[in-house]
Amino acid sequence: MSTDLPPTLNLAALIRREQDNTGASYMDIAKRSGLSKAKIGQLADPASRHQVRGETLVKLAEGLRLPLPVVRRAAMVTAGISDESEGGQNARIELIASQLALLDETTLETIAAMIDAAVRSQAKAKKNG
Repeated sequence: MSTDLPPTLNLAALIRREQDNTGASYMDIAKRSGLSKAKIGQLADPASRHQVRGETLVKLAEGLRLPLPVVRRAAMVTAGISDESEGGQNARIELIASQLALLDETTLETIAAMIDAAVRSQAKAKKNG
C-alpha cells in the first residue's frame, strides 16, 4: 500500500483504504495487529472521535502495514486534534509522550539530543530574527 496519504485521513479512512486495496477483513487486520476484531471495528467507526493509546497505534500500524507516523496523524484527526490550536498542541504533545514510553534508552537519548538541538536552533533564530 502507498504511504502517500492525504494528511486529513482519520483512522476509519485508513482501515477502509486497507480493506478496499487488499480485501482485508477486520479479522485479517486484527490478526496482523494483535488487536481484537472488535477493537478494529471500533477504530473503523467513522463517527467515533476518541484518543487511542500509543500501544494500540503501534499495533494498528503493523496491522495496516503503514508507517507509525501515518497512523499517528490519522489518530490525531480522529480525535479532533488540530495542529493549529493550543489545545491541539497539548494533545499532540501528550500523544508524542505516550509514544516515547515505548522506546529504548538509546533511542530516547538520541531524541533528547535532537530536541535540545532544535530548541537551541529555534532560540538562535529568534534572537537573530
